[in-house]
Amino acid sequence: MRNKWRWLLLAITGIFFLMFGPPLVSQARDVIEATGNDANSAIIKDSNGTIISHDAQLPADQDYTVNYNWRIPNNVKITAGDTMTFQIPENVQITTDRSFPMNGFIGGTVGTFNLAAGSHTGIVTFNQAYQIATMNRSGYVRLTVKGTVPSQPSNTTPIALEKSAAWVDASDPRRINWTVHVLANNNTLVNPTFTDTLSNNHEYVAGSASLKEQDGTVIPVTTTATGQQVTFAANGRYLKDLILTYQTKTNQPDGKDTFENSVNYQDSNDNSGHAEASIDRLEPDIPEEPNVTEPQEPGDEDNPGTEEPGTEEPGTEQPGTEEPGTEEPGTKEPNVEKPEVSEPKNPGAENSKQLSIAKPNTSSPLTTTGLNTTSGSNKNTLVPSKPTNQLPATATAIFDRTNNHSNQSLPQTDEHPATGLAWLGLVVLLGLLSLGLGTMHHYPRY
Repeated sequence: MRNKWRWLLLAITGIFFLMFGPPLVSQARDVIEATGNDANSAIIKDSNGTIISHDAQLPADQDYTVNYNWRIPNNVKITAGDTMTFQIPENVQITTDRSFPMNGFIGGTVGTFNLAAGSHTGIVTFNQAYQIATMNRSGYVRLTVKGTVPSQPSNTTPIALEKSAAWVDASDPRRINWTVHVLANNNTLVNPTFTDTLSNNHEYVAGSASLKEQDGTVIPVTTTATGQQVTFAANGRYLKDLILTYQTKTNQPDGKDTFENSVNYQDSNDNSGHAEASIDRLEPDIPEEPNVTEPQEPGDEDNPGTEEPGTEEPGTEQPGTEEPGTEEPGTKEPNVEKPEVSEPKNPGAENSKQLSIAKPNTSSPLTTTGLNTTSGSNKNTLVPSKPTNQLPATATAIFDRTNNHSNQSLPQTDEHPATGLAWLGLVVLLGLLSLGLGTMHHYPRY
């Protein structure tokens, strides 16, 4: 009887300590022995069930699932409060906080799965289920996620291409810099490809191509040149403008020419565009030396008014063969003034007349010894006759009182020779003197 009361007292005491005594707490730990819960084991699928690579660029407005098949090895001790961590791939994201029960293939609910928005880890906290069940501990987890690439707004503006050209050295125009600018206009450029066609007078400079984003990020580019066509290709998705640069060299080092270039753009996102450009090379300007004129020969008809000084050929003429009525241009006929000759006064001769001499300006036809005059139709020509004395004709010099002997000419046919008049006057004077003297002998003396 006493033994029964003793066991009853011990049972009540034990129940009291269980109910009111401090709880027994063990140290929780992360179960690192589990498999299938790391990022490489996760399988990403789209809404059609297609498996997607962990490197794919997934739009943030599209839904995807991340799937795990996990397992805990047998005989690994698990107590309530222990945890297991699931790693989430970097190309997907958790957009909201979530918490849900996790089930195993046996034992029902084995713990609680917790997710935080923006985190790339999920944590399961185990309950007491696996403290008892130590065999076949495995399960399946599926998480709903979204992509990480920002979604693009609805866009109806296509891409645009701009192309330009400039000489590498303007003073030596043999190399050309070409620039192709792709304006994305909020479109995604996927695997861009440029196909360039050159005119036949220049060619691509190998290794000169460079492709960059608008912010200067360098993009690897593959170049393929076939004749006058060059292809530039790149891989990846790009949201910013692209800038392609490269060089060509001219086939001829100089000479006037026009160098043309056209480009076609195409990518995997159905973007396309076309652009053209050209550049001219002009002939160099050769400066002329100032104030230098080409000399000309004297007397050239194309250069009138120029004359070599002091080289004028003096005029020559055949004696006795001068054609009447002609004279050298620019020569002036000298005015020969005959001195006035007065008849000496005879004593007692009241009615004596003074000899009148012809005025110097009175002209009469020139009579030239040795020339015969013949008449034609309204023309008078002089025909030279054979001289009888076989002596050359001589010209009588005429002197000008003004001492201007530079512009003298022989008397013309319409002039009286001054020497003939002088002789005539002298003869008349002598005759008058003779008559006067004879008359004086017949007067008587008183």
